[in-house]
This record gives sequence, structure tokens and C-alpha cells, in this order.
Amino acid sequence: MVRFVHWPLRDRGPQVWLVGLGIAGVGVVASAISGYSMMGAVCSFTLVLSSWRLWLPVTFELGTKGITQSTLVFRWRIPWHCFARYETRHGGVWLLNDAKPAPFSTLRGTYVPWSDQAVQVRAVLDFFLSSRRHRAAQTTQTYNS
Repeated sequence: MVRFVHWPLRDRGPQVWLVGLGIAGVGVVASAISGYSMMGAVCSFTLVLSSWRLWLPVTFELGTKGITQSTLVFRWRIPWHCFARYETRHGGVWLLNDAKPAPFSTLRGTYVPWSDQAVQVRAVLDFFLSSRRHRAAQTTQTYNS
């Protein structure tokens, strides 16, 4: 099992603070354009909520049952059978449910940042996703008519 904590506010401080300044800027612009300070507050609050993964630590666990993510009191697991393949990126990996690349497939996927454990994460993904593909190939039957 691989376990790590991803917390951009701690790990990538200056970049995240720039995002925070951008959110505040959007609130100021929304207030100025609309003439209502409440509109700016609502816009800023909505953006802060939608970018919650920047502000709160998320713990990832890659184990036998799938990928478990937890933050604060919330915990959710995505089983391995939901993923057909993965694509590596600079700071993590996209887990995708489409067996073949498709338009907008990353919008339906799950991004897992790997912090400093890139080798371990790839090894776990190779093990579980390749064994899944092997089992699927064994259970697929072809019927000739």
C-alpha cells in the first residue's frame, strides 16, 4: 500500500497564494461591475469552495481495494475496476475509465498527484491495472456464428 498526503497550500505555497490573490481579484471585479459588494463576496466564496483541494490536505491511499481519498472527516474510495488505464503527467497521474483515448476522457478521470512517490505509485498502478486487463482478457469469450 502506498500512502501520502497532498496539500498544495503547504507544498506549493507561492503558487497557491497567487491563486488566492486571483480569487480575491475576481471578487473585486465582480463587485465593481455589479455595484454590489455581496456579488463579489459570493463569487469569491464560490471559487474558494470549488478549489477546496488547494486549501485542505488530502490523503491518498493506493491499496488492494482501490484508491481511498480522505480529508477532514470525509473518506471515499474508488475501486480499481473503475479504471481501465492511466496517463502520467508532470506531477501525478490521470486514472481514466476509457480503455482507449477519447475526447474529454480526462474530464471523467481521477487525478492523483504523487508527491515524492512517483516510482511507488507507478508500481502499484502497473500491478493493479495490468492484472485487471489480464483478468478481462481471460473472461472475454468470442462466439463464432
